[in-house]
Amino acid sequence: MNRPVAANEFERMVQSWLVADAPAAAPSRLDAAVVEAARRARQRPGWLAALRIDQGWQPRRLELPSGRRSLQLAVMLLLLVLAAVLVASAGRPVHRPAPLSGPARNGLVAFDSDGQIVIANADGTDRLVLTSGSASRSTPIWSPDGLRLAFWSKPAGGGPLALTVVDADGGGSHVVSGPSAFTVPSLTTRIAVWPAAPDWSPDGTRLAFGATVAGISRIVVATLDGKAPTLVGDPTLPALSPVWSPDGGRIAFAGGHYPNAALYVMNADGTGARPLTAAPATVGSFEAARWSPDGRHLVYQAGEQSLAHGIWLVDADGSHEFSPDVGPYGAWVDDLWPTWSPDGRLIAFVRTINSAIQPTDCSGLASCPPETYVTQPQIFVMNADGSDLHGLSQTGIDNSPPQWSPDGTRIITTAYPAPAGFVLIDPQGIAPTTYLAAAANGSSWASWERLAP
Repeated sequence: MNRPVAANEFERMVQSWLVADAPAAAPSRLDAAVVEAARRARQRPGWLAALRIDQGWQPRRLELPSGRRSLQLAVMLLLLVLAAVLVASAGRPVHRPAPLSGPARNGLVAFDSDGQIVIANADGTDRLVLTSGSASRSTPIWSPDGLRLAFWSKPAGGGPLALTVVDADGGGSHVVSGPSAFTVPSLTTRIAVWPAAPDWSPDGTRLAFGATVAGISRIVVATLDGKAPTLVGDPTLPALSPVWSPDGGRIAFAGGHYPNAALYVMNADGTGARPLTAAPATVGSFEAARWSPDGRHLVYQAGEQSLAHGIWLVDADGSHEFSPDVGPYGAWVDDLWPTWSPDGRLIAFVRTINSAIQPTDCSGLASCPPETYVTQPQIFVMNADGSDLHGLSQTGIDNSPPQWSPDGTRIITTAYPAPAGFVLIDPQGIAPTTYLAAAANGSSWASWERLAP
């Protein structure tokens, strides 16, 4: 039976074998050859060529001249620090920019809760509060590349809103709206009031928003480079709700005085403003326009009845304006917040019915209101040409802007009356509805981060 070899005995055996097989003497002129080779190697630092090699055939002891030892130690410490940094960051994901248009991979959902900005997965996991302090934050919106998040912040003691931008991880927070006291228009639902969201330029370098300046509604463009925001457009033309074209060269906005308002388009520098539409204008018309992902069309809300709207479409050159959205006969219908799917094939919006209608008049509705004079918002979807209009869900929602997931498989909007938070709906009507919890004090806006495939 063989006896196991102890670790120290094995080490002695290896040492004896190395000594027995080692050469009796060092090769001739080895020391001089090594020093000369080091001097000729230009990529090596000069101090390496000055190394001295002791004589003898035993394992060599390399010595640095006494004046160079501190440099050697400094280099060794620097290499150790760099190695530690590489090891620490090895497991961290690299946040690559998402494509600026079209479908993308789903990232985190940002929303306001208890006056703070929160990010979480759509299923509620990995929840993180990005902000802190007594200021009230609202209306977060991710940049198209998914690298930054913008939101409004209002001091607890009162004062003007500040547009703040942070990195995706919550770092690098800075105010981009400048010191001017802009008055930002508010949007109201049944459960909350929040400032109108800014709109990111496609390249993620600018934000446009509507504000009241010297008593008139103007378009303000803020940049991320620390420069003061600029006012763009005709100073005599009231302008609200700006939205960038996919190529970043134009801005569409709600312009003019009611009832003669229209959807306008101007160059990104504010020149060349002109009306695109002839649709009837009631209060709130044209304030939720959206460009199609290919930049060829715009969808918006407009209407001729007081406080009632329909969904309209127009080509980017102002031609072929039409409304494919006709409510059921005898019903008072208000359609708001149209938005394109990431691939441009579908349009989602919120329909609210507030009238007494008969069951036979409920075609196109997800459900028929059981009582007279009830308010029942529902998500509706139609093809980009206005065909196949249908309701998606009977789940209670608030009258808030719906948002598509970056991959187009879900629509998120505010839940109402309970549970507090957001409802996620499958636009195909197949997957079950899910919820993302938020505080019960009026969270009404969610934005979905776009990630690179």
